[in-house]
Amino acid sequence: MKIAESTNFQHPVLAPWLRDIAGYRFDVELRTAEDESTNSLFIDCQVVMDQPDIRTLIDSGAANFGILVRCTDTGYRKVIKLGFPRGLHEFAPGALLGRVQFRPMIWLASSLLDYSPRGRRVEFDNVDALGAGTILALAEEYLVDVSRPPLPSIESLFELRVASHVEDGLFDIDLNSDKVTIGVSEATFSVIHSVRSGAITGAGSVQNLFYSQIIMHLLHEADLRKLELFGYRWCGALYATVESLGRELEGGCKMSLAQLILNKPLLNIGSGESAEETFLS
Repeated sequence: MKIAESTNFQHPVLAPWLRDIAGYRFDVELRTAEDESTNSLFIDCQVVMDQPDIRTLIDSGAANFGILVRCTDTGYRKVIKLGFPRGLHEFAPGALLGRVQFRPMIWLASSLLDYSPRGRRVEFDNVDALGAGTILALAEEYLVDVSRPPLPSIESLFELRVASHVEDGLFDIDLNSDKVTIGVSEATFSVIHSVRSGAITGAGSVQNLFYSQIIMHLLHEADLRKLELFGYRWCGALYATVESLGRELEGGCKMSLAQLILNKPLLNIGSGESAEETFLS
């Protein structure tokens, strides 16, 4: 069910913006804290709710207090049951990122044949039986911005391997794992290793030449096969990088996106910068 201040209910609901139940309050103070070392989020809810009939339902276990959590970035959408009048909860690392919506609420844990809370409006004198999950009270929504973890480095996303079946100067790319596996011949592997070590003059430009081709391929495949590949770590990081640049991966020019990810390498020729210093940093 979509819950908003404009939602209409067929039974009395206690909420600051409704007049279904007069003379009582349901307010929640929600505090959050991030653990940057694990990228997890901790919440602490303090509740003020003085409606005696709803309080009796909570005390007897017939009703629960908790929060509806919605996070667009990660797709997380869940109702979390919390303690009352104080509720604590820690979300797993990475479960919530970006803008997160928290809606405190009280709902029935089991069906109720008669619900006649004190203070209800006259039109709610004859309410039908309510089923489990029915909302009894809503508080103001909280919006929290959860920090994103630092984007991974290029070395953590790519794995270079010697593959005897690959022709010199060509690549065999496997996208079906958290790391992008790049298979190359032994001769090509030796050249790339020399570039990484700085043994070749102009190594930064050469690295960008190497990585730009790979990144364009990744952008193309991620666009075509998002549902299939998004669960892999490299793909999620690639989307996050494009988003951090203020661009969209879908439908965009993959050559231009690759140049942006590599910090426009054509403009940095001779500066000594390399893809490793700019990509996903």
